[in-house]
Amino acid sequence: MNNTLIRKIDDLGRVVLPIDVRKKLNINAGDSLSFEIYNDSLIIKKLTNLQSIIWLAEIIIKDLFEIYKLDCALESDNTILVTTNKKNNNGEKFPIIFNNKLIGNFIVYNYQDKYANIINFIVLIFKKCLEEQE
Repeated sequence: MNNTLIRKIDDLGRVVLPIDVRKKLNINAGDSLSFEIYNDSLIIKKLTNLQSIIWLAEIIIKDLFEIYKLDCALESDNTILVTTNKKNNNGEKFPIIFNNKLIGNFIVYNYQDKYANIINFIVLIFKKCLEEQE
């Protein structure tokens, strides 16, 4: 497949991704794509389940720290992706499961039972976000 493809944009700003591109990148109807502007280029990437909640985790984790002083993180495969806790001490892990598969863990380092409802609600928000991406 040639690396340079040219397509026209229609009146509504849409462009059709050629079938060869969709097959090569395993892009299917309903998949989420991110659009990133870099200098004078547009970079289009297919989002994985995990990538689709990282942006949400960044917002939630920052707000939890600012409002409740909770140190939190999002991890996957034992790798911290987003955190407020630079020390990365052991914390209470709340699994994020989607389609019977562990996507990652939401970690609260200074967890207290009084925050249980908030944390469970946040994990539910991650799951709902993943469902919306499907």
